[in-house]
Amino acid sequence: YQYGLLLIEEGGDGIRFIKGAAEQYHIESMLYMLDYEESIENYVEAFRFAKRLSMTGHHEGTKRMADYFWSGKGVRRDKSTAKDLYRDAANAGNKEAIDILKRL
Repeated sequence: YQYGLLLIEEGGDGIRFIKGAAEQYHIESMLYMLDYEESIENYVEAFRFAKRLSMTGHHEGTKRMADYFWSGKGVRRDKSTAKDLYRDAANAGNKEAIDILKRL
């Protein structure tokens, strides 16, 4: 992961190293890849990394999965599942999910 960041900082292609670390469930790498895939609008892959994060118990992954279900990006739109996931993320301490639930 760190080598990938260094390559990117120097103008190189470090994504493959970061993605490799993410495939091994390295938390920071999964967060990075989630943001990266979302930035290039590859929501199917972004959802996959969000799900991996969620499987490790990371509330940001759960919250981001809820976002995708709510918007229908990368997955079939399902507001009921999104609400359940927002609740799970909120219960785990995700402040954004708490705020979203207050608005819903």
